[in-house]
Amino acid sequence: MSFRQQNRHDLTVTDIKFAEIELKVIDDQLNRAVLKAPFDGVISERFERAGTEISRAQTLLNLIDINNLEVRLFIPVKYLSYLKPGAPLQLSAGQLDSPQRASAVITAVIPATDPRAQSFEVRADLQINSSQSWASGKLVDVNVTLSSSNEELIVNRDALILRQQGVHIVKIKEDNTALHVPVVVGKGQGNKVAIKPRDITLLSVGDRIATRGAETQAERQSVEVQPAL
Repeated sequence: MSFRQQNRHDLTVTDIKFAEIELKVIDDQLNRAVLKAPFDGVISERFERAGTEISRAQTLLNLIDINNLEVRLFIPVKYLSYLKPGAPLQLSAGQLDSPQRASAVITAVIPATDPRAQSFEVRADLQINSSQSWASGKLVDVNVTLSSSNEELIVNRDALILRQQGVHIVKIKEDNTALHVPVVVGKGQGNKVAIKPRDITLLSVGDRIATRGAETQAERQSVEVQPAL
């Protein structure tokens, strides 16, 4: 093979390699021109038109996963200890006479408080069936069940006696005499409130507690017990 033929052969081989590189570049461009959604859903908003040149970090559209909806709640921070991942929630939406109902399961409790609203965020997966229709961004009413693993004594709010030295209640002993028991008041709901005696030996479930006239009862004074109305 002459020098000229060798030179033409080498140039041809080089051209073939460049062509292969160009084909790979074109193939990569074609692959990146096809967008594959990470899940089945519905496009709710599109930001760019077809044929527009874009960058990798540019937002093209909003895609809604209509089969896996998430509920976001903002709960007062005082209930933070009651909500745990995996706990169930009941929610409803629509008209009061015929609301649409569904259940959800808490997936995340985010312990970051909004300093102005004094609330924290809870996220839950919405569990729906094929006959239900829920829209993204829809406002819902949520029934949050508050529970605690700690047992507490519950009394009527009328049993609390407020004094400068603290709060106490009047326990009616078996001999129908009054016993003043200092307590610490916990959370309440309606006319019921949780209490914790400063001496745990003085109170137990089932004890009789005065709710009327207790503020006038002296220690060890005889009490006339009347049946509840």
